[in-house]
Amino acid sequence: MRNSAHTSNRTTNRGASARKWPRTIAVFDFDGTLTRYDTYLRYLILSTLARLTRLTHMGTLPIDVLRHKLGWQDNSWLKQRFLSAILGGWGDTDLAIVTGRLFTELLNNGFRAEGLAELERHRRLGHRTVLLSAGFDFYLAPIANQMGFSDCICSNAERNEHGVLTGRIAGANCYGMEKVRRIKAILDCDLDLRYLVVYGDHETDFPLMRIADEAYIINPRPTLARKAEEIAKAEGLIFDQALLIRTGAPLGFTDNPDIQREAAKEAAHNSDLRKYLPGGVKGTEQFGSPNVKRMIERN
Repeated sequence: MRNSAHTSNRTTNRGASARKWPRTIAVFDFDGTLTRYDTYLRYLILSTLARLTRLTHMGTLPIDVLRHKLGWQDNSWLKQRFLSAILGGWGDTDLAIVTGRLFTELLNNGFRAEGLAELERHRRLGHRTVLLSAGFDFYLAPIANQMGFSDCICSNAERNEHGVLTGRIAGANCYGMEKVRRIKAILDCDLDLRYLVVYGDHETDFPLMRIADEAYIINPRPTLARKAEEIAKAEGLIFDQALLIRTGAPLGFTDNPDIQREAAKEAAHNSDLRKYLPGGVKGTEQFGSPNVKRMIERN
């Protein structure tokens, strides 16, 4: 069930429903948000079961995991190590077979009903829907197509001239701030997109949630939900404090130096603040301190 108010971090109509906007883009994380488990890990397991000879290539993977846990290597490096050891040399035919098995498992009991319901709601409203994930294109693109997404944005696996996986990532790993960059690229190219709704389940989704008009956390752990609430309220204070700075009012909403510093930057660079100043641009837009809207799935 959904509860509490929605997150709204832009200077838009923060109490408005997304359906009132001419164009809405709804962005869904995949693992943990729409699914109950890590699909890349599951794909690797299914691939290994399909080719048991790959076990001979996996001897150093436990050491690689340890190096990552110790902070010696990043997420992208570890991800590529598994890709190379298990799927390097695979072509489209074999990849499609494993993708089909994975999708069948997801349909049986792998999807979160609440997440699918939200996806269907946005589709019925005619919104642009985007699957955004750090997973790879060779399985996410066909799954996104089956689910009816408008777009699939994810990490790309490098292929050679024969279409076979080389075991390397092509371009940037679609993770953390890279997700923000990719969505901003869509927004910059399609200026009719006016309202951004984001669904996630992890702290790595917070950077994207910060630029969203509405942000949803699917089935959050208590500590994650509290952290998201704190971030949302802090951003609301930054906006309100920036407005006071622009008006020259000799008061403030907080003594927190970090919030004051960010508010000063907002006051200096956010031209939309003039809409709320006396004598500024008139309109129906409002501002206020947002909250995080949680989505708790009932099992």
